[in-house]
Amino acid sequence: YRFEYKVAISALVAIFHDLIMVLGVFSYFQLEIDASFLAAILTVVGYSMNESVVIFDRVRENTHTHKRSDTFADLANASITQ
Repeated sequence: YRFEYKVAISALVAIFHDLIMVLGVFSYFQLEIDASFLAAILTVVGYSMNESVVIFDRVRENTHTHKRSDTFADLANASITQ
């Protein structure tokens, strides 16, 4: 489960989503792009990557502890809200 393409692609989609949201806020408020913007982008990437790793690790752990009858949505919800 750890090295599957689905997991990697979904983590990349989550990171790009977070970046698009930050870029959208900067664009909406017409803020200047400078060194602090670059620091903000790198911070968002770091936190997003860390959160993706933590959530997917919880999903992997919960696949062993939850019942087989649980749907993936239930498993993901339990992993996110832990």
